[in-house]
Amino acid sequence: VKGRRGRLPCWLEMARRTGERRAAVASKLVAATEPPAAPERSRTRLLVVDDSEDAQELFHLHLERSGYEVVTAHDGREALERLSRDPLLPGCIIVDLLMPVMDGMELIESIRSDRRLADVPVLVVSAVDVPKSARLPHTNYLRKPFRNAELLAHIEQLVGSAVRP
Repeated sequence: VKGRRGRLPCWLEMARRTGERRAAVASKLVAATEPPAAPERSRTRLLVVDDSEDAQELFHLHLERSGYEVVTAHDGREALERLSRDPLLPGCIIVDLLMPVMDGMELIESIRSDRRLADVPVLVVSAVDVPKSARLPHTNYLRKPFRNAELLAHIEQLVGSAVRP
């Protein structure tokens, strides 16, 4: 973690060197580098949309440990299906841009055009740089690799950090 200044991609390199499953290494890294979440932290639901199971697992581990409820989808179409079935909207949708079936930009455009979903905050987390001219309104952007603290700061900015009783 120190060699990458606390950034997430170090788990992949560590997994390659040790031969361990990437998820096992990611779990160890999260446990070793993050303090336990305060029990009174909000249980806001977050939807993570990423085609990489490893990335989903990392988000899940880190965000659950930080006090959020995390649900996942593998692509934009699956995310829209989940959003249409679930009466409880997420506090934030975290989206990767490059995915099969329906990519992140198509998903965000669908979300913004749906009256029920239009106000749900979206955080794009991608290794692909999005020029400011191509960015969608009411959408935040975080470029990979990032520090866990940066991710949490973006999410807290989007959903607020109100403590629930």
